[in-house]
Amino acid sequence: MKRFSDRAYLVFSGLLLIAGTLLSANGGRQHPTISNHIGAFGTNDFFRGFATLILSEPNWERIHAQILAAPLFWVLGGLALAVIARSVGETHWSTLGVVSLAMGATLWVVSYIFDGFVADHTAAWLLSGDQATTPAYTATFGANQWVSIRTHYVAWLLIAFGTTVFSIAMASLARRGAGRGRPLAVVLVVLGLALGAWSLVAVATGAFLPGPMVSLWYVPVLVGTQLWYLLAGILVIYRTLRRPRTRTTDATPAPAVRAPESTPAAVSAS
Repeated sequence: MKRFSDRAYLVFSGLLLIAGTLLSANGGRQHPTISNHIGAFGTNDFFRGFATLILSEPNWERIHAQILAAPLFWVLGGLALAVIARSVGETHWSTLGVVSLAMGATLWVVSYIFDGFVADHTAAWLLSGDQATTPAYTATFGANQWVSIRTHYVAWLLIAFGTTVFSIAMASLARRGAGRGRPLAVVLVVLGLALGAWSLVAVATGAFLPGPMVSLWYVPVLVGTQLWYLLAGILVIYRTLRRPRTRTTDATPAPAVRAPESTPAAVSAS
């Protein structure tokens, strides 16, 4: 029964990883494009243009609910990645990956609550047409967006770091995976390290400033990260379903019977 429970847990965790990618991809696909045509981030023109864009999207909150949920699914499913990494002897990198991803997902939720469930209300206030309150509402909307974008910056760094560290943990699986999903583990290692390098370069050069969500560098690395967790979910499920089973036989060997030892008295009597 315990073996069945363990296998069910791993399969469910793999499905969580895949579901996180599907939610992220679907929400991102529907999200309006944020680019320089709105204006430079932080200016009043940008805030008014962005507020107009928000109110023109009737599914704003539903889109952001999907984007918000994705890393939560990844971190919950990521525990299974740590389990399979430890099954081949890895003990440290996977733990660091889980912790980093969990912290990043927490900040990600905060960021997208502001961007997806507060911004639409402050945008409506800003564009209400009351000239007397426009400066105050512009400042309120702007502060909301600054909190969102800065929180998202830190969240993404933690998620990117966690993904990179998980890739290092997968190297143990690629070396000692007993043939079950080893090629896929190699792909995860290479892809994860490449994604980590991409984010590192973007941070070092300032390409992610003021935040990844308004950077042209962000979309490729986000799509790559979605692919990474999709493949990770497939790997978890594949290794679980292909786990070698212990063969048992119907015949149970009889317990060995020890022959009685001769006592000195019996020997004398004979």
